[in-house]
Amino acid sequence: MDKNNENKILNIQLINPNAGICDCNDEKCVGCFWPCETCSSTKCGHQCRINRDWKYEVWERQGRKQS
Repeated sequence: MDKNNENKILNIQLINPNAGICDCNDEKCVGCFWPCETCSSTKCGHQCRINRDWKYEVWERQGRKQS
């Protein structure tokens, strides 16, 4: 994802926390995290996406075998 598209996504998230790509980086995901304590979105990972100027690139799930 280029920097311009990433900035557009971050700006959309400021308006609507449920808009944009989930922090799991699956474009079809409707939100797979517990509701955020700050904005109530289910698309925020460990830190709220509102006013965050970075995004997760990779999620590593511990305790699961890769198939």
